[in-house]
Amino acid sequence: SPIELIIDPALGPGEDLTGSVDPVYLHLPNSSPTNVSLLNVGDAYRMDLGPLQLTLQGSTFDGEASLSVLQLTHGPSHLVPGVSGVGELQLLFQTPSTFVGIAVPLTEGAPSSLLAPVFQALLTATQEGDNSTVYNFNLALNLAADFYEYQGSLTLPDCSEAVHWFVAAAPLTISTAQWA
Repeated sequence: SPIELIIDPALGPGEDLTGSVDPVYLHLPNSSPTNVSLLNVGDAYRMDLGPLQLTLQGSTFDGEASLSVLQLTHGPSHLVPGVSGVGELQLLFQTPSTFVGIAVPLTEGAPSSLLAPVFQALLTATQEGDNSTVYNFNLALNLAADFYEYQGSLTLPDCSEAVHWFVAAAPLTISTAQWA
């Protein structure tokens, strides 16, 4: 079930669950477009991307981690105040001692050019266990935004409990045709 992010009324606008007022800066280096395998795991679509490096600044986790998985979930895994999400983009990174999860709510609106190659691959991965290929995928993502930050678990099995989550307060839009 989704994790409801509750804002403490004592916190002001822009403050997250840790009380930090600074935005978290997420930077993934530009990579060359590549073909990536996509797997329908039932409740989500999973792509193993590695070994991109993530740099996070402005949070209780300052440092680098290696990207291991990108997944798109059906329905939100996090309930962000004021956002009516249809799904969630999750980037899972690994450090020697923990996972770092970046979650961005997906809402209906303008088409996403970033995720267009992924949505094209979903057309042939309609059943759980189906594989497809995402052609010419480039994860050029640079976020400097307010995030909710908390310690939790993975949102899909095996549900490991060593995840430092950053959940974006603002959604990424996708079109109804992309998510259909």
